[in-house]
Amino acid sequence: MDFLKKHKNDILLVLALLILGGAFWVYTSFGRDAGAEVLVSVAGEELYRLPIDEDTEVLIGEGDKTNLLVISSGEAFISEASCPDHVCVKSGKVSLEGQTIVCLPNKVVVSIAGGDTSGIDGMA
Repeated sequence: MDFLKKHKNDILLVLALLILGGAFWVYTSFGRDAGAEVLVSVAGEELYRLPIDEDTEVLIGEGDKTNLLVISSGEAFISEASCPDHVCVKSGKVSLEGQTIVCLPNKVVVSIAGGDTSGIDGMA
């Protein structure tokens, strides 16, 4: 019982952090919509805007700086890359709005965008 009296504030802090972490996890896991498009940029320039519901493979880059983007079953992923660390390949599959795969050595960014491309944020 003496332990609880001495560490009461520490226990409350840990509980508060666990609750905040759990709330953040729920928001990020369930608060996103399914994406509609896969946006591919190289060195800041948008190269492709592909529908996520059509299966396809795209070779991004040329020469010794290439990435193979695969879109399959509503998910996008990098299956092969010429970069030395392969972080982009290890990133796995993305399908939700806002998710991103980045290959820094090849300057490739693959991101998922939502279906609403009208430019209207909301209605008054």
